[in-house]
Amino acid sequence: MSLRLLYLLCFLGLNFLTVQAQHPYAWDLTVEDGLPSLEVYDLYQDRKGYMWIGTEKGVCKYNGNEFFYYQNKEELSEALAGIQEDPAGRIWMRNFKDQIFYVEDDSLHYFELPQKITIQDFLVDTRGSIWIIDRTKDSLYCYEDSGRWKSWEVYSAETTLNGHGLTSIIEDKEQSIYVTSRIGLFKCMDGRIDFITNKNLAKSVIDSTVLIPAHLFKDKENTLFLLQNSVRSTYQISQLLDRQVGIVWGFYRDAFSKTRNHTLRVDEENTIWQLTLDGGLGPIFNSSTTSKLDSTLLLFPKEGISDFVIDREGNYWISSLSKGVHVIPNLKIQQYTATNSVLKYDRVGLIEKRDSQTLFINTEEGNIVSYNTNDNTLKKTIEVPKGKYNQLFWNKGVLLINGLMYQGVYDLSHTLSKKYKYNILESNVRNSIVYKQKWVINLKSTGAIVYSLTKSIGSEKIPEELFSYVNLKTRKKNELKIYSKKLTNVSSFCVISDEENDRVLIARDDSLMCYPERERPYPILEDEGGVIRGIYMEKSPDGIIWICTINSGIYALDKNLRVKHHFTIRDGLINNKIKKIKIDGDHLWLLSGQGVQRFNSKTKESRIYTKADGLLTHEIRDIAIVNNKVWLSTAKGLISFDKNLPSKNVVPLSIYLKRIAIHDKDRPVASHYNLNYQQNSLTIYVEGVAYRSRGTFQYKYRMLGIDSTWISQPSTINVMRFPQLSPGAYTFQVKAINEDGVESNETIDVQFFITKPYWQLWWVQGLFFLSIVLLIVAGVLTRVRNKQRAEEQQNAMNKLRMKALQSQMNPHFIFNVLTAVQNLWLQHKNELAMELQSSFAKLLRKIFQNSSKKVISMEETKDFLDNYLNLEQIRFENQVHIDFEIEEELFDNYFIPPLLIQPIIENSFKHGLFHKPTDKKLSIAIRKEGAYVYCSIEDNGVGRLVNAEIAKRSSGLTTTQKRLLILQYDVLKVLHPHNNLKITDLKDANGAALGTRVELWIPFI
Repeated sequence: MSLRLLYLLCFLGLNFLTVQAQHPYAWDLTVEDGLPSLEVYDLYQDRKGYMWIGTEKGVCKYNGNEFFYYQNKEELSEALAGIQEDPAGRIWMRNFKDQIFYVEDDSLHYFELPQKITIQDFLVDTRGSIWIIDRTKDSLYCYEDSGRWKSWEVYSAETTLNGHGLTSIIEDKEQSIYVTSRIGLFKCMDGRIDFITNKNLAKSVIDSTVLIPAHLFKDKENTLFLLQNSVRSTYQISQLLDRQVGIVWGFYRDAFSKTRNHTLRVDEENTIWQLTLDGGLGPIFNSSTTSKLDSTLLLFPKEGISDFVIDREGNYWISSLSKGVHVIPNLKIQQYTATNSVLKYDRVGLIEKRDSQTLFINTEEGNIVSYNTNDNTLKKTIEVPKGKYNQLFWNKGVLLINGLMYQGVYDLSHTLSKKYKYNILESNVRNSIVYKQKWVINLKSTGAIVYSLTKSIGSEKIPEELFSYVNLKTRKKNELKIYSKKLTNVSSFCVISDEENDRVLIARDDSLMCYPERERPYPILEDEGGVIRGIYMEKSPDGIIWICTINSGIYALDKNLRVKHHFTIRDGLINNKIKKIKIDGDHLWLLSGQGVQRFNSKTKESRIYTKADGLLTHEIRDIAIVNNKVWLSTAKGLISFDKNLPSKNVVPLSIYLKRIAIHDKDRPVASHYNLNYQQNSLTIYVEGVAYRSRGTFQYKYRMLGIDSTWISQPSTINVMRFPQLSPGAYTFQVKAINEDGVESNETIDVQFFITKPYWQLWWVQGLFFLSIVLLIVAGVLTRVRNKQRAEEQQNAMNKLRMKALQSQMNPHFIFNVLTAVQNLWLQHKNELAMELQSSFAKLLRKIFQNSSKKVISMEETKDFLDNYLNLEQIRFENQVHIDFEIEEELFDNYFIPPLLIQPIIENSFKHGLFHKPTDKKLSIAIRKEGAYVYCSIEDNGVGRLVNAEIAKRSSGLTTTQKRLLILQYDVLKVLHPHNNLKITDLKDANGAALGTRVELWIPFI
């Protein structure tokens, strides 16, 4: 920018009439919303997008939805201001007790000064150095990032001014530091302080040896300006360029002529805003053109304003010294109320376009007024009763007013002062039209009725050819005949005329109907034959009739009443229920419960205006397009905005990763995590920053490795949970989407790698599977070996059984028994012979039966042994005394293999008792002993030594012991101390043989 020393003179003789002006809508942040105090000093938006607010009761951070508060125990005063940001992202501020603090890692830290400094102003420069000016010592201090302090005394011998006190400090685009004092402007560069100038700076009217305190500020092009103002109306803005100061503003804006001026702020367009302590704020000057702004915009005219910031989304943040923070979404959306305009009431009902610049307005007090949108003037037109009104209809000079208790028809085709009022008949009319300037058609819940448009409505007879299919009805009212034709008895909502084709369309409760003048009425149907349920209709200049429906979007009918268009939310409509429609060329202005929409019927391009765009409410009663503006009536006033006003918020949201918890334990935020298999439950917290939508937006996230589909959730839920993740690699991605569908610039990516447990590692699994294979092989081999061993044992058992059977079938025994039987027969002892023969046969049968069994009960064992002993007694001619005892407990479900005991008893008879001439005794005892059946067989025969040669030829003992060893291994898997069989030679004191005792331990089966 070239230097322009402009002395703009006051405009003498020009006085501007102060009139009430409209005001843009603003939403507020107060203590009810979480603001620490209504007394706000400072605003600052940091690089991340957070808004920092310095108040009387401390500093807070706001993200559009939630406040975050900061305190430090070293604070001597809670009031904080002067908020700035250094290159590292730390937020700096000062309080009013000469203390400096900074926020780092989301905590407020105290910055200790090297000595007592009375802080006038401080600066954080672009290199991160901290600059402080002392208002009592004329000293400048600098804290460098290295941790070293520097200081300078600010004075000059080049001036005759003798004022003391530094006032302001700033950094220019070349990273030079400028300081203002009561004697002039100084520059700090390369470690020294240089005096620049004090020319053209305003001096105090009380003491000409000192300057009025000058406050430095700069525009968006880093051009430096100085502001000087005093309570005695001196007010000057100067520009610094090439070490010279030129005055660019030397007077007050009229609106601020009697206010206490506070400071200036510069917006993105280099417009300088004046902030006052009691008169609000407004634009006064543009630094790019160094010219005055002829703007009448005055915001919050009765408030003290401390700061002004425009955020990234274009919202205007204005801090008040008594009312918190005001946020204006859009300066170009104006609100007209009783306090800021010519309107006398805030509540505005129906509105209707009269001409290119005039609106009819139905006001709360019961008037229909004419409002000139061009010059902001209001003229009273018609007085009507207070109450609810359903319609204002203007057509070719005739105004219809339909309300719950009133209907008015006025001819205003000449002048407002000579309006012509018709005598009316009805009330509670929902909708009506003037048809061909001759007839009035009223719609009610009871149907649709046609009257003549005469001084007394309905007093003229309706021609028979007009709606000829309806009978003419006559009734009297005050001795006057009233003529009417009732088109339908069905409840009806809206009527529109198609005079070129001699017909009207009526949206009834059940369908949309066409009523021609001379033909029968017929329904207008969709292409598929469905009915159209309309609630409002509007006709375009090209003859297209547009119909709003209850829940089916909007329809367009061509001149043949065929459906030309049918638009729904699938085509981009804000809602399928459209309350009203206004036509502006190719653009359709649609009114719904979600806001206002401009919809292009040819391209389907759309603009949607909501509270986020600056509308103060979505409860909009009516809409009109006048003077290239959109006008909306609400219970909170009248709203207007340019019909070409952009609505889309194209600014992407900022989104940040706040916390990551693993199994509900917070971990430091990072971009990559290596976790073990037990750390597999993740909770991720994110935070989006949005102000235009007041924190209402969407998060979209996904966890690659689980699913690639994006999941949406509202901003009120900022946590994403992923429990019990399987081992593997995952990538979490999240982004924010604003109210207009614009996504954040970057997607947050966080990678997680969950290691497998050791038993899932490939080499461990390989060893595991190898072990299983080896175990299977070993098991198979073992089973094969066991099967082979079992077969071998079975074969051995079979052989042993055969040997046992053979031993039991001793030829001598059989021969002796048969000889005994023969002798009994020869001696004619038939009964005894038969008994012996029967016992022998029974014994043989038992031997063969038992030899095929694996086990027999102890009762069967006893029967077998009793039978055998009887035969041996016969054989030994009853010369053997036998003592045979079995423990009773063994008869209770105990089993042993067959043919084990009998061979031992046979040995006693054969080898012990047979060779003893007299006194032969045999004792057999069987009882339970642990896991065994203990059997003791004792005889008083000749002993083993005498009968050694005979014993060698006997296989009974050997066979029995082998069978017992096999049984012991199969059942108990351990060896018996005596190998299950023990033989004891009985002797007297002299060593003479007394007999033999054989002990058996048979395992239970």
